[in-house]
Order: sequence, then C-alpha cells, then structure tokens
Amino acid sequence: MRRILGVVLGLAACGGGLERGATRCEEAPTVGRPDGTEVRRYQRSLRTAGDGTLTGDPVAVLLPDDVLGVSITVDGGPAITAATRVTLDGRTVLDLHADPGFAQRRARVRPDDVATDTTGPDTFVASDTGWVGPVLDGSWTTPFYLQPVPAFTLTMPVSDATVPWAGCLLVTPGASGDAGVGEVVVHVATRRGSPEGPRVLDLAVITAGDTLVAEADLSSALGRADALLRAADLSLGDVARYAVDGPTRLPSSGEELGRVRATTLPGARGTAVPVILTEGFVDDPDTLGFAAGIPGPTVVHGTHGSAVVLSIAAHLDGGRLDASLLGETLAHEVMHQLALFHTTEAGGSAFDDLDDTPRCPADRFDADGDGEVSAEECVDRDGQHAMFWISGDLPQGRISAEQGRVLRRQPAARRPGE
Repeated sequence: MRRILGVVLGLAACGGGLERGATRCEEAPTVGRPDGTEVRRYQRSLRTAGDGTLTGDPVAVLLPDDVLGVSITVDGGPAITAATRVTLDGRTVLDLHADPGFAQRRARVRPDDVATDTTGPDTFVASDTGWVGPVLDGSWTTPFYLQPVPAFTLTMPVSDATVPWAGCLLVTPGASGDAGVGEVVVHVATRRGSPEGPRVLDLAVITAGDTLVAEADLSSALGRADALLRAADLSLGDVARYAVDGPTRLPSSGEELGRVRATTLPGARGTAVPVILTEGFVDDPDTLGFAAGIPGPTVVHGTHGSAVVLSIAAHLDGGRLDASLLGETLAHEVMHQLALFHTTEAGGSAFDDLDDTPRCPADRFDADGDGEVSAEECVDRDGQHAMFWISGDLPQGRISAEQGRVLRRQPAARRPGE
C-alpha cells in the first residue's frame, strides 16, 4: 500500500562508507546483501590517459551466484563521467574505446509539441561533450546505448540477454579530459535473491521552490503510476516528500538542474527513486519530463543525475492538471531511470532491444507522412505501451513481460515487507 510520509526510515537497505577497494580480482570482495540491496562506494583518483580523457584504477568486486541486478555509477559531481571499460568474469561488458554508436532521446513531450524537441534517436552526440580521440564520437552501441552524462550509470540487466552472472566485475572509471575533476566515486549497487515474486518501488518526491501541486492531484497521479506499474508486478511503496529551496522553474540541463538533482534526502529509503516536480522548464516548456539517463542513478542519491524531473505546467489541460497523464509520465521516466528504453522512437526507425515489445516502423504506420509516428498511428502496435516515445490521447499503460523482468531485477526494486 502506498504511504505518503514526511520522513521514511529504512536506510539499512543501502549502506557502506567510502572505500579504496580492490583493483584486482585476486583481492576482490564478494558484494551484496542476501535477499536485499546494497551499495558500496569506492574512491578513485584520475590521471591523464593520453587520449584526451582521464582514467583511474579499476574497481574489482565479486558478484555471487544469486545476483539479480547490478548498477554502476561513476560520480564526479557536474563532470561528464563514464565507466570506460567493464568486464565480468573475463567477458567484456562495455569498452568505450571500441564501441561508438548513437544516442537515445530521453525527453517525453506532448503530441502537438514534438516539433520543438530536436533530440532524436538518430542524433549523434557531438564531440564537444569533452570526449575526444577514439573514446567517443557519439554515444555507444547495443545493448546499452549509453550517453555521456554526469553520474554515468551502467545497469545490468537492460534485457533478458544482459542479466548479470557470477564472477569478478572490473570497472575502470573515467572522465572527459576537460572535466577538471581529480577524483570520482564508483558506486556499485547490487540486488541479490530470487527473481520470483512481486516487488515494491519507493519514491522520494521533491518539490522545487514554490511549485504548487494539490495533494489530491498528486495522490491521483501516484495512483495512476501505481496502477501502471502493477502490470510489471511492481507497486508503489513508501513515498517520502521533500521540498528544496531555489528556483521554481528549472532549466532542462546544466549545473543548476544537477544541483537540485543532488538534493540530500534525510530519512528516505536508500531504495527510493527521487522525482523532482518543477513548475516548468524555462528553456523547454513543452516537455513533460525526462530522466537523467537510460539508466540513471536510482539507489545512489546525491549526484547530479539522481532524479527524474517532471513539469507541472506541461501537464495542464485548460488550466487544470491532468493527473492521469502526470502519473503516466512519472512511471515512464522512472522506468527510463531504471533502464527501459522507448519501444519505438520518434522516427519509427529505432526500437528497443527487447524481444516481446511491439515495433511501429514509419514505413508502415506514419499515415500522415510527417516523418514521425504518433501514439494514435501506432495504436495497434505499441502506441498504448507505457514506454512509447510520446504521449497521446489514449491510455498508455501496457508493459511487456520482459520489461517487467528487467524492472524487478533492479536494485531499486525491493520485496514487500523489507
């Protein structure tokens, strides 16, 4: 049952102080808490790598046989960071020096405002992100499609094919060469136990400045999000409430937004996913909301990527808040933060990598020929799915079985009663 509280106790779910940690598999500790979630934090100094990037010594940990999910966050404050190389049991999971690819959009907008949003699925991230040379000439390829962001996060699984296995996990942290950061913290979050059974997802709802949301509207939005998540055998658990001083309207990117995302959450469960409510985005008024990444940090609070952000103004319909749409957007962005991609992207030519989600190719379904597929055009495909790229004038609450399995394995998804 959902409970709206001022303070929620439960930090025991995630713990661990800052450690230096092992750098080789021979010395690596076994991580994780049986039938629970744990976060370990390792500090690493960075040095010039010779290719215009910064790099640090690897972090080595052992994943046990009962690992369900693992999430790695490299935090350098506002700096663009990355795990430049990740191996598990000797197998390469990610190697940014060898794997350039393309970016995925993260924003969700209203159907009549899509022309104002220019971040499409085929847009290459320019080299002025700070990465140079062979490391980044865009983003990275299947199956992770990661972007250069503060608090870079890599999660396994993002599909049935990327479920983690037991073995030595080696994570090499890095940052862009002009980041001006000398140290980063590598967070390794794990979930252990059985993959069977329902899960609970906790939230920390943060109101920015003087943003106003009626309690009845927020309760209705949370109820819609809860109903949607139940399709994935998830339900909302504790919902802690916070307010942060500062601007009521936020930019859609940059350090000011990052500082709000890094708000400390005293008393919140370690598993809570932070959700920021802003009156609106000063530079992008039509966007409903966005995640910090796919995935972004979830059980790691206090970083420049540790929250999804939702606009209240963009959810107004005739001056009244569309609470049902707000609930759908909340669930949609939280699921991005937890590693789910859009089932179909705007242009109808890029899709997620899951086997059981429908696709809506533009060459078959773009009926009006505007170069984008709408929810209505894709109503018989994935237009009613929660992770379709854009909202529509129809309910969007469907979640596939594989999407549900991915969500329930995330470190943020705890068992009821934990």
